[in-house]
Amino acid sequence: MPFYSTIPLFPEERQVAEAKTVYQDDLVIETFRKLNIPMGPSMVYKYLINRGKITHKVPITSIRRSITSLTKDGHLIKTEKTVMGNWGQKEHLWQINTNH
Repeated sequence: MPFYSTIPLFPEERQVAEAKTVYQDDLVIETFRKLNIPMGPSMVYKYLINRGKITHKVPITSIRRSITSLTKDGHLIKTEKTVMGNWGQKEHLWQINTNH
């Protein structure tokens, strides 16, 4: 699962950031598997916050990054369905790829 560096980091800092990325990806895929329903980034974010798995300090863009990476890796499928997200914008729903 990729970490996208937007600023220069020392090797130790990059290693920590990459570990957080893997952990977030694990949380996201675990959420999809456990609930087994189509979900958007806002739904995953809210679920993880309500369960104490992440805090509000984690930006929703991190959840979106995880969903994108998991989709590229074939773990998730983006559906055509949309719902209203937390910030008043429509967002797509994703679901587990049962063929992966």
